[in-house]
Amino acid sequence: MLVPSFIDIHMHGCGGHDAGSAEYDGITEMCRLLARHGTGGFLPTLPAVSPDVSLRALSLFDRKMKEQAALIDKMAYANNTGFSIDETLVLGVHLEGPFMLPAYKGALDQSVFMDATVENWKRLTGEFEHVVRRITIDPLCPGAMDLIPYIANKGISVSCGHTAADSDTISEAFRRGATSVTHIFNAMPSIHHRAPGPAAAAMADDNAFAELISDFLHVNKVVCKMVIKCKSPDKVAVITDSCEAAGMPDGNYKLCGRDIKVINGEARLEDGRLASSTVFMDKERLNLLSLGFGERDISKLTHYTPLSCISLSPELEAVINKIYAVIEAEGNASGLYFKN
Repeated sequence: MLVPSFIDIHMHGCGGHDAGSAEYDGITEMCRLLARHGTGGFLPTLPAVSPDVSLRALSLFDRKMKEQAALIDKMAYANNTGFSIDETLVLGVHLEGPFMLPAYKGALDQSVFMDATVENWKRLTGEFEHVVRRITIDPLCPGAMDLIPYIANKGISVSCGHTAADSDTISEAFRRGATSVTHIFNAMPSIHHRAPGPAAAAMADDNAFAELISDFLHVNKVVCKMVIKCKSPDKVAVITDSCEAAGMPDGNYKLCGRDIKVINGEARLEDGRLASSTVFMDKERLNLLSLGFGERDISKLTHYTPLSCISLSPELEAVINKIYAVIEAEGNASGLYFKN
């Protein structure tokens, strides 16, 4: 059976390579490992970094995206085999910060947090603004409510996360152009029936999307099922939030420079807080099957809805449409579909 490959819009690394610090060859190895796990496209995610680190990473991913686009453009279709690309497509970059406050920082480095100003945005992205396709912002960060529409008007998806904001504030952020919450229930207050917070605001808003880590560690499986049934698969994007330890044995690793320790597959900071995950999307697909969801819903949760959460550049959209056209004409697996 041919099923859509996974689209992971929030992941920090895998195979011993970190999205924020990897060299170009490491990025290539990351793309190849993800492809072997059925992921067809992803947004490498930088977890609140300084402008210098951001610009370096954006330049490397810009180079990789251009290389992949050129490869697909030149690819020949011989013997009715379709695309034979062995790398996951880089769809752009997700900036998880640094427009944050410390209250719900999670594993993010608060030393690089900054006010949400246009000037800081330009310092962070420079000439590579076009590479950024998604950003997570705490709407309580000074200046955030003005920066959200500025970024959204550029065609970049804005998500609310790592925040203590109440539901009214989240709803106002949605009105100003934000479209989702980042890893729902993680790095935010839990739902209280008199203090609903970000999670409830997202689930009550018919237009909002919610990222969901379905490794059953970050979010209990019962709550995972509740979120999907409440929001519907059309509005939930399953993500891994993986770090460089994904696909690696237990041990000591980094999350863009921060020390993390992995024991029994759980990545944590020294103080015990969860720091990213170690799973791939294929593991989460099995988890979704265990909850009783069928292939049609899982395809939405892991492919179509994540794509809907981000605004692709016209160039990348053309590349993806070219792949879809080949699939429709030939019925063969490619970088965006795999045989299950």
